[in-house]
Amino acid sequence: MSDVDNISLLFLDAPKYFDNISIDLIMGLPGVCEKTWKQTLKTALSWPINHISIYTLMVYEKTKLYFKIKKGEIVLPEESKIVSLYKTTCNFLPWP
Repeated sequence: MSDVDNISLLFLDAPKYFDNISIDLIMGLPGVCEKTWKQTLKTALSWPINHISIYTLMVYEKTKLYFKIKKGEIVLPEESKIVSLYKTTCNFLPWP
């Protein structure tokens, strides 16, 4: 069973224990392409959650991520890719 399957099972069982379930997703993670992001959104929408918050990745100075980016060990997506993910997200998610 994959990690996604395990998480899905957890969320499907969660309403037995919690009345209000929310999740946070981060856009712009290194290595996450538009196809993977769409699948993430699709999976999240299949769960019995009440609210989804979407944030863009923030890189703070003097963090492990910051230093790995500075060393070239991690490459962040270009701004145009993040804008594309944002537009995809806006078109994909249902609006109240």
